[in-house]
Amino acid sequence: MTSSQPPEEKKVQTIPTASARLPQGDLLEMVYDPDEGTTRFIVGNGEAWTYETSLSLSPTERLVPYSPSNNLVKHGVVLFPSEPEEYGTEADLLSRIRAFLHRYVDMEEDFEEIAAYYALFTWIYDAFHEVPYVRVRGGYGTGNRACAISAQALRMTPVGVPPAARRTTTADRVLPILARCRRSS
Repeated sequence: MTSSQPPEEKKVQTIPTASARLPQGDLLEMVYDPDEGTTRFIVGNGEAWTYETSLSLSPTERLVPYSPSNNLVKHGVVLFPSEPEEYGTEADLLSRIRAFLHRYVDMEEDFEEIAAYYALFTWIYDAFHEVPYVRVRGGYGTGNRACAISAQALRMTPVGVPPAARRTTTADRVLPILARCRRSS
C-alpha cells in the first residue's frame, strides 16, 4: 500500500522591481501616484500599454513594484513617473529636452545634444546589456552642480539630492550626466 502525499507547493518569490525588460521584449516601468499613494507597473511594447499591480515571470517568480511607503519613494528621493504621456515625435521631444537644458546650463552645443540623448536613453536603458556611467566634473564655480541637477530632472527615476549634499562628493556619485560645463558670464 502506498501513501498518498500532497505535492510540495513551491513558494512564490516576490521581486521588488522599478523597471525591467520582459522575456517577450515588452518594457515594464513602475509608476507612483503620490495623490493616491499607490505604485504599480506600466507594461508596454511601444504600440500599447497596460497597468499591472504585479507580473508573474514564472510559477515561482513574481515582479512587484516597490511599496509606496518605501522611504525613497515616499520622500521623493527617487522620482517615478505617475503615468505615460504622449510627447509627439522624437524630434519634438529632443527639442524640448534641449530647451530645458539650455535654460539652466551653459554648455557646448555638441554636449547639449549628447546630454539630451542621454536623458532619453535613461528611459530605455533596460533594453541594453551594457550602459554608460557618466558624471559631471568641474572646479568650484564652473556650473557642474547646476548642470548635473538640471540634467538629473530629465532622467528616468531621477534621484533627488538634498541641498546640503549637493556640495559633497556624494553628488558626483549620485548625479551622473555627460557634459562639459563652463562658467557662464
